[in-house]
Amino acid sequence: MSRHTLIPVTILIVMVVGLVSPVVGSLVFYPTGNQALPYQVPLSLEYSLKVYNQSTSGNHTVTKLVEEALIMYQAQLLKGTLIQVHVNSNFTPLENFTPVRSGAYNLSYVLSPLSPLYPYIYPGFLSNSTSYAISTPNSYLILSYVNATNVTLMGNYYRAFIYRELSPSLMSLTVLEDGVLYQENQTHGSLNYVLTLRNFSLSQDIQTLNVTQTQGYLYSNLTYSSFSRTFQPSGYLEYVYPAEFPGGLLASAVYQVEPFQAFPLGGFTSFHNMFVNFVLNVGNMTQIPSNFVIVNGSSATWNGVAYTLVGNTLLNLSNGTVQVSVYKHVETIGNITASTTYIYVANGLLVEEEYNQSYPGGYAFKLVLIPNGYIDPNQHFPDVTGYSNDTLPYKPVHPTSAFVYTVVATLIIVAILVILHRRL
Repeated sequence: MSRHTLIPVTILIVMVVGLVSPVVGSLVFYPTGNQALPYQVPLSLEYSLKVYNQSTSGNHTVTKLVEEALIMYQAQLLKGTLIQVHVNSNFTPLENFTPVRSGAYNLSYVLSPLSPLYPYIYPGFLSNSTSYAISTPNSYLILSYVNATNVTLMGNYYRAFIYRELSPSLMSLTVLEDGVLYQENQTHGSLNYVLTLRNFSLSQDIQTLNVTQTQGYLYSNLTYSSFSRTFQPSGYLEYVYPAEFPGGLLASAVYQVEPFQAFPLGGFTSFHNMFVNFVLNVGNMTQIPSNFVIVNGSSATWNGVAYTLVGNTLLNLSNGTVQVSVYKHVETIGNITASTTYIYVANGLLVEEEYNQSYPGGYAFKLVLIPNGYIDPNQHFPDVTGYSNDTLPYKPVHPTSAFVYTVVATLIIVAILVILHRRL
């Protein structure tokens, strides 16, 4: 079962989506498909680390520098997105904490974004979203965009973006537009740690690829109604794949398109008990949510779940008829069949999912592919009650205000009639 749950809490939409423009500079609020771009990774990094202790004296806060250190990174590209990083630090741990220890480390710069072992993030993972998550098999981050700024480094000006990391740690981050961490500010115990970039060098261009021929795959979400005994439209689900990295790693996002007035259509979701605008998933085909099905003879795997072949059939879509293979998966609780899921697959692509839950309680839905369909998640749903056109020869009436005025006027008239009736 892959359906996302709609969370009907309007106030959360304002908190998570925010009243912001979908584009800030080169950043987008929601990632879209086919956004392959050349990028560079740092081969050397030099940071200064300053540790401060703050104390209060009367009405004044006294800040004292208690330690200063230098941290050097030297990186060597291996295969795909794998790198070997040599870290050299002269920092002496305070209060049993150190941001990073000297040593040699192997890691993937795509699967470990903004890691202390290699403070870099692929530029395509940067967003001006008020809250979003990056999830990989190795780690996760929940970031909140603050604003854009310019910084001076090595006598040059660089464009940078300020974020708050909300989880798994709490800190302030400033990231250059090419993905290199410029500054990190975090507190541990009574001490404040400030890591600031002093120098860096980058590799030659590395090219990502577009995963598909389309910007996204749109599915109609249909829920079974016991009243009409038919499947009724209940929204849309959209899969997008921003890029494919060297070594076959993919980035994907799944949007439950939400038509909330005056907000972007990408909606929001829940991740690690926090509301976020979206989750950017990174990994290989078997590790991320996708609408691609891995077929192996009479069996298939979709989103980590195994299915068995039932047969072949023809399926009617909006653009015609398509030949599909049908696969089945059954969930049981003890000896009871809890649910049955059928998936209809053509050339490794999910064409339709049919889910039927029988225990506990009856529930059913379908996901049906809309061929050549795509909804831009950054597109705003129209504000049908707001007016901004001041060139009209008359002043338009705001519906909400008109309703309030009508109710108040009606109450006044009723009160007058009651008073007159009593006098008569």
